[in-house]
Amino acid sequence: MSNQNCIDACNSCINDCEKCISSCFEDNDVKTRIQCIKSCNDCADICRVCSQFMSRNSKFSSMLSDLCEKICNECAMECEKHTDDKDCIRCAESCKKCAQECRNTN
Repeated sequence: MSNQNCIDACNSCINDCEKCISSCFEDNDVKTRIQCIKSCNDCADICRVCSQFMSRNSKFSSMLSDLCEKICNECAMECEKHTDDKDCIRCAESCKKCAQECRNTN
C-alpha cells in the first residue's frame, strides 16, 4: 500500500496525542494547557479519520491528508510551547512526522 507510511504516522500520532492530553490534565495548572488539549483532540481525530480513509483507499484521502498536515503542524507548534513536558515534546515530534508523511502522499 503506497500510503502505509502515512497510515503508520497517523496511528502513532493518535497515540502520542492521547498521551499528551493525559499529561496536560495532570498538570497542576491545567488552565495553561487548554489550547494544547484542544489541539491534540483535533489532531488525534483527524489522524484517525485520515488513517481510515487511506486504509480503504478512499478517493477523499488526499483532501483529508492536506487537512491532517495542517492540523498536525498546528498541534506541533502548540505542544512545543510546553518544553517542560516530555509527553508534549514527543507529541510535537510525532505531529511533525505525521505532517511530513501526509505531505508526501500528495
